[in-house]
Amino acid sequence: MSLLKGEGVCMDFGGLKAVHNVDFEVREGEIVGLVGPNGAGKTTLFNVISGYYAPTAGKVRFNGQEIQGVKPFQICRMGIARTFQVPRPLLKLSVFTNILAACLFGRSEAAAAVDHRAEVERIMDFLDLNELRDTPAANLNVAQRKTLEVGRALATAPRVILLDEVVAGLNPMETDRLMQKVQQIRDSGVTLFFVEHVMRAVMSISDRIYVLNFGEKIAEGTPQQIAGDPDVIEAYLGKGVHSA
Repeated sequence: MSLLKGEGVCMDFGGLKAVHNVDFEVREGEIVGLVGPNGAGKTTLFNVISGYYAPTAGKVRFNGQEIQGVKPFQICRMGIARTFQVPRPLLKLSVFTNILAACLFGRSEAAAAVDHRAEVERIMDFLDLNELRDTPAANLNVAQRKTLEVGRALATAPRVILLDEVVAGLNPMETDRLMQKVQQIRDSGVTLFFVEHVMRAVMSISDRIYVLNFGEKIAEGTPQQIAGDPDVIEAYLGKGVHSA
C-alpha cells in the first residue's frame, strides 16, 4: 500500500531548480533510501514533504491525502516525523524532557491519549538512553544527539519517519548500532524514508533506493540495481568510470 507519494514535485529558489519533476513512492512497511551527491536536492525534498517548503509545482500525498503546503506541525501530527542532519534538541532540557516534549506536542489528538511518561520510558529503554535521562542535551556527544533525534521522532507516534543523514559523523560501531535500531523501528510497524551518504548503511537496510542528481531523479530500484546503474556511477564518480 502506498503511504507516501510524490508526483512531479518541483522546488525552485529563483532560477535554481533544487528539485525538478521528482516522482517517488514509499509503501507501508518499507525502508526506502534517498541518495545522491552533495547538493542533489535530497534535504530539499524532505523539507517539501515535511511542510517546511511549499513546492513550486507537483503534489505530495500521505495516506491518499494531499499535504503540500500544510504546516510542519500539522504534518507531524498527521503521522510524518523527521530528524535533521544537524540535531536540533532543546539544549537546556534533559533527554527525558526532550522526548516528553515531542510526545506532548507532536502527536495527533487520537495518539495523545497515552501515559506520556511511560511512553518516554519505553522509548528511552528501546534506544538505550536510560543512563542519560537527566543529562542536558547540550552535554551529549554526536552519536547521543543523533539517537535522541530518533527518540523525539518516535515520540510523535509516526507512521513514517524521514531520517536525514542519521548516521553522518558516527563511527562504524555507532553506525551499525543505529542501523539495527532503524530496522527494529520498521519491524514495529513504522515506515522509513531516509537520506544518507554512508552507502554501506543505505545498501544494507534499504528495500528500494531513489537517486537524485542536480535536483532530478536519475535512478530507482533495489540496492543491487542501483549499485550497478551507470548513471549513478557517473553521478558519484564522473564520466567514463563505468566504461573503464
